[in-house]
Amino acid sequence: MRSVKISLLVFIFSITISAQWEWQHPIPPGNGLVSVKFVNETTGFAVGDESIVLKTTDSGNTWVRKDVGYFSYLKDVEFINENTGWILDFYGKILKTTDTGDSWFIISDLEDGSYWDMFFINSTIGWVAGYESIYKTTDGGLNWSQQFWNSDYDIRSLFFLSEQTGWAIASDLFVNPTIILRTTNGGLYWEGYPQSNIPDLQTIFFTNSSIGFAAGTDGLISGDEGYIWKTTNSGITWNNNFTGKRYYDIKFVDSQTGYTVGVDILKTTNAGTSWSNVLQDADVASISLIGQNYGWTVGGAGSILKTTNAGQDWIRISDGDHYHLNSVDFANRYCGIAVSLGGKIIHTTNGGQNWELSAYIPSSWHLYSVTFPDSQNAWTSGHYGVIYHSSDGGNNWTLQNSGVSIPLRSIYFINADTGWVAGNTGIMLKTINGGQNWFQLNTGTTGWLHTIFFLDENYGWAAGSYSTIIKTTDGGLSWQPLTVPGVQFFNSVYFLNESIGWLADGASGGAASIFKTTDGGTNWTEQLQIQSQSYNFNDIFFKNTNYGWAVGSGGDIWYSTNGGNNWSLNEVDFYNGLKSIAHCETDELWIAGSYELILYSINGGIPVELISFTAEFLESKLELNWTTATETNNSGFEINRKKLEVRSQEAEWETIGFVPGFGTTTEPKSYSFIDEKITTGIYKYRLKQIDFDGSFEYLPIGQAGSNEIEVEVDFTPKKFVLFQNYPNPFNPNTVIRFEIPGQARNDNMLVTLKVYDVLGNEVATLVNEEKQVGIYEVEFSVGHPALRDSPDMATGIYFYQLRAGQFTETKKMLMLK
Repeated sequence: MRSVKISLLVFIFSITISAQWEWQHPIPPGNGLVSVKFVNETTGFAVGDESIVLKTTDSGNTWVRKDVGYFSYLKDVEFINENTGWILDFYGKILKTTDTGDSWFIISDLEDGSYWDMFFINSTIGWVAGYESIYKTTDGGLNWSQQFWNSDYDIRSLFFLSEQTGWAIASDLFVNPTIILRTTNGGLYWEGYPQSNIPDLQTIFFTNSSIGFAAGTDGLISGDEGYIWKTTNSGITWNNNFTGKRYYDIKFVDSQTGYTVGVDILKTTNAGTSWSNVLQDADVASISLIGQNYGWTVGGAGSILKTTNAGQDWIRISDGDHYHLNSVDFANRYCGIAVSLGGKIIHTTNGGQNWELSAYIPSSWHLYSVTFPDSQNAWTSGHYGVIYHSSDGGNNWTLQNSGVSIPLRSIYFINADTGWVAGNTGIMLKTINGGQNWFQLNTGTTGWLHTIFFLDENYGWAAGSYSTIIKTTDGGLSWQPLTVPGVQFFNSVYFLNESIGWLADGASGGAASIFKTTDGGTNWTEQLQIQSQSYNFNDIFFKNTNYGWAVGSGGDIWYSTNGGNNWSLNEVDFYNGLKSIAHCETDELWIAGSYELILYSINGGIPVELISFTAEFLESKLELNWTTATETNNSGFEINRKKLEVRSQEAEWETIGFVPGFGTTTEPKSYSFIDEKITTGIYKYRLKQIDFDGSFEYLPIGQAGSNEIEVEVDFTPKKFVLFQNYPNPFNPNTVIRFEIPGQARNDNMLVTLKVYDVLGNEVATLVNEEKQVGIYEVEFSVGHPALRDSPDMATGIYFYQLRAGQFTETKKMLMLK
């Protein structure tokens, strides 16, 4: 007999291995870029807003995103060779790479403040400048010492000719708009030269110890002028070298040839005696030069330009025309539309593989919402009360007469005829003829309505500022106010049916929250709260009573697999603000956000969702069973096991098998594995899920995060047992199995196992020795060496007998030739 104890026999849980979200649009990304650095003619880097890091290895023609692991605003990137580089973020974190920018890690975190520029002269010595301070490192960025401090100064730009000689640009917040700082001893002492005639400087560059250039703006928020200044006495005095538009960066290839970039791109070939405008309206912020011919510039909204002929021509790799998307909707898995700030509309007819400009309506200022109920008809609403309609899938748009001029923040159609639009001051309009006519509804509220949702022609909800939430059961003719605890600013409402729905809240009262109702909105329960003054949940969607998603600030994609009772974050490597979720008839999802970002997932970013894991004992074997709800890029599961004699014992994991996965699927899949090699003891098992690219993770179990299960197996026999031989009949081999019980553990009990013929003659002695408690198997064959008279046996019936103390048992077996 045997007994088996299985701890945690059945587990029901949900788990995300990695975030399977594809960056669909734009490529390259549209995040604002503020710094670019090339190390040679092919390899370069650019950094900017919302932790964007781009790398190119083909001279800037294509760019790949690199992850820094957190949300921030990156201000500068520096490389001293192909392998070693640094990134400075606005808050003083220093990141470093030693593998050509493929991976980045934080090596230092300066004091809280604002930081603008960084300069490395070699692999060990560098400086960082920001509000009030200049810091220096002599060990490659691991440690920093403060070299300069002035509470009235904001220091924005650095340049060093050598380890000893350098300059910095500072602005005095109260007295002088510009101060030039200069050091000749590596930063131990900085001499200040106030420049009362220079309103603003953004960048500085020296070609030798005497001659330098600086560029900036007119210092006015609403101004558009810019200046280039030159010094011939090491920065003590400066003369206006050129007057034009705003400039943000200046670089020289040699003592004669240099570029200044900003609104326009200027070039000089005579040390600044004259400047020529080589590209108007470039709107870039940083430039990197390699030799006389190659140059790259980057700027707002992901703008990237390149020259290969010394600035005569500029190739626009990315146009920088990327606005923040407010809303996205799909009529089916192929046809989608997204709308943005600035009145831009883009659309796709192939599931987002390509997004094309559909319309640009700057007079609308902002478009806030889009609804796409079928493949032909779509509507968008925006500022100034505008409503636009497309009857050809988003190719062309016609202005409809809303009759109002206040912002309309949310629009929703249930079919080609019936729709609603809502906005500021509680305004709500309805149409029953596709928007040809709109009539106003009485909502009973003056709160701003940010979101509306209708299940059908009757049931609908709207929500917005100051905990405003209202419900209708007659298509909007009358509205019932609902109550949610606290003061909330709702950005999204979604209902599955007349009873079950959710609300997503922006940062109000220092927290952002998700609420759920199961009675149509009469009562609400808070399911998730993020303590923050600036965090927002912007949209929420559930595909059924279990699976739902919410998006928010900093690239956060939240998901739930149990109706919102628990929420987890997708592990993503992008940090754009996310505004809107779109779905279709399949499990595919799209998310739209800042800088025109559109993400895509085949199943909502849950590549391997494990919903059950069981262990079952079968005779002397253990069967593991598990089920997945969805999978993406799943190569399969490696089964790991370790055996312990006691629970406190340490043991090594061993791989005992592999079960192939189903690749990508949104259907539940079941798996099993049988562990045949088990004996009495304590076993632990875990699943190692492996993607096709080789990445893997050990599946954690439930909310506790454990990634192993425990099974205790006890094969200790409780009585003497002699089993029937197998196979029977046999030729030439058979196995005889028997058990010695626990009470014999300390007895010097002689155990014999003998074979007899039908006349009672002993044929063979298979066992004749003392045995401890346990389960034993003995193989017997026609040519067994224990056969007494002859190694050959005749066909017929034989008997095998087990004797142990007072126990005796005999069984019959048949040998056939």
